[in-house]
Amino acid sequence: MYRRNLRAFQGPFRRSQFVVQLVDYCEKIEELGLHGQFSEKDVSCIVEGFPRLKVLDLSDSTLPAAVVCVVVDGRLKCIRDLNVVHCKFLDEDGKDMRNNYVKWNAFKLKILEKASGINTLKKFMHCFRERCR
Repeated sequence: MYRRNLRAFQGPFRRSQFVVQLVDYCEKIEELGLHGQFSEKDVSCIVEGFPRLKVLDLSDSTLPAAVVCVVVDGRLKCIRDLNVVHCKFLDEDGKDMRNNYVKWNAFKLKILEKASGINTLKKFMHCFRERCR
């Protein structure tokens, strides 16, 4: 019962079922930090399950490029901080997006444009350089 009032959670991402359990038992979470390999379904579950999310930290993770679009599409009405530093972004073929210059530039521009349109977003941490360490 003490987890019902949990406001922040940080840890490794395990499976989609893990996110579902967090949504079921800790619906008041406002700060979430998960690190690992995500699918589009996993991130959609996070976005829909935690509508009051203020801080989302997905740093050091492997993410399909479409996932970032889901996060910055405007469904998180209270998002204040978003962190995707040191993430590996995969294209629809499952390959690292940084290897294709044209796709990578189009992706960066699209994400930065969408993120700039979110009024509540104060800090968007990313490393969209070609050689991220």
